[in-house]
Amino acid sequence: MTILEKDVLGMPDPNPLLHVCHGSRGPISKWVLGYEPTDDTLRETTSTRADLPEGWRIGMYEYFEQTDRTQFYIGWKELLDGYQGYYKFTWTPNGDAVRDPLWGEDISLKCDPAGTVQFGIVSDGTRAYSRAYIGGTVPRTDFLVIDSDGTIAETINITSENERRGEGAGSGIKLNPQNMAIRDNRIFLYGGCYRALVDYYRYEESGDIDDFYVWGNGQGDYVGDKSFQIDAEVPWDCGGEPDMNQIVADTNHFSSSIISAAGAVSFNLMGPDGTGIGDFAYAGEINGLKMAMGICDAGSAYDGLYSDNLTPLVEGEAATGVRFAAQDSFKGIITSKSVGVAENAPAAFSVAQNLPNPFNPTTTINFSLPDAGIVSIDVYNVAGQKVDTIANEYMNTGSHSVVWDASGFSAGVYFYTVKFNNFTKSMKMTLMK
Repeated sequence: MTILEKDVLGMPDPNPLLHVCHGSRGPISKWVLGYEPTDDTLRETTSTRADLPEGWRIGMYEYFEQTDRTQFYIGWKELLDGYQGYYKFTWTPNGDAVRDPLWGEDISLKCDPAGTVQFGIVSDGTRAYSRAYIGGTVPRTDFLVIDSDGTIAETINITSENERRGEGAGSGIKLNPQNMAIRDNRIFLYGGCYRALVDYYRYEESGDIDDFYVWGNGQGDYVGDKSFQIDAEVPWDCGGEPDMNQIVADTNHFSSSIISAAGAVSFNLMGPDGTGIGDFAYAGEINGLKMAMGICDAGSAYDGLYSDNLTPLVEGEAATGVRFAAQDSFKGIITSKSVGVAENAPAAFSVAQNLPNPFNPTTTINFSLPDAGIVSIDVYNVAGQKVDTIANEYMNTGSHSVVWDASGFSAGVYFYTVKFNNFTKSMKMTLMK
């Protein structure tokens, strides 16, 4: 499941798009959020089956470029010898997608022949990133950096990041991510009994592997491991974890994984620093079977969590397609104590909605920085043209406010974009006169 939050200009889209891959049994479907996904007359599809190599099977997850909405990636698996690969396609409305014959031809990677194709691939628009499981006497997992032409530019061994740090050495827990999520060029990895947040750009700049890992969590905190016991010799057990699939993350770097068929639990939540917060349920959760999850965090009316629903809400009836969960349909309490947020040091980059909004002629933009650095704040019109720069300067850690005076601008809708290091956040505002 992929949710496209930006339009072709890279600005927040008031009507984000939802894509759902139906695996090897069907096409990829597209809906505009806000419309009924079970109404077939409102969905558009494309199929990759026509270009499927003989003896290969489609993967379970797709990934779309955020701004070039016609381009998407998907994984394949060769069934006989157990190899996996990735291809890039162009969307064809209600027809057969067109595969790029030059992209990804050298990506032929040994994987578990008995496994399913769930391995993630994400892109920042410049590069794509994925993983490869290399079998053998001493198996390992590599993080793949894939150039725009589909060639593998670099591999980073991430077999056991927790053992690399000396945490839980000998526990047998391996970082073997089945899928990924990307926010602000940082990549969330989930798989095995382990999660991590990595930053390839930071590592590329320094060459220090410690800069590659932002945080790692062996899930020794109850979250993501229903068998956790604090006094056990090995306090977490991969075999005891719930059935978790796709990982997603919001703009503040909170991350979640869907939980399927594990009782009245729907998803878990991790803080921006990797701290496990807890397990939560959608209102009315009935131990449902779920395979995919998406998150929309674009400042639109449709922000929230989305998941498929493969279990009928009423016994004997058909499953009801895609479910939406807004914040007030969660069961549970999230507090700053649970996240471990310090009083005067923000845990993550954040940008608030401008106040007042609508406004005339001035409005205030509040934001917080986790570190000191250069901050730029630009204003764009609805055509995506930059019309003003509010700030471009060095700022210290903490909370900040800037005022935009729009006296010289005409009434209408504008977007402000706050950029800090690899973080970017855009919000919509309305000038009235």
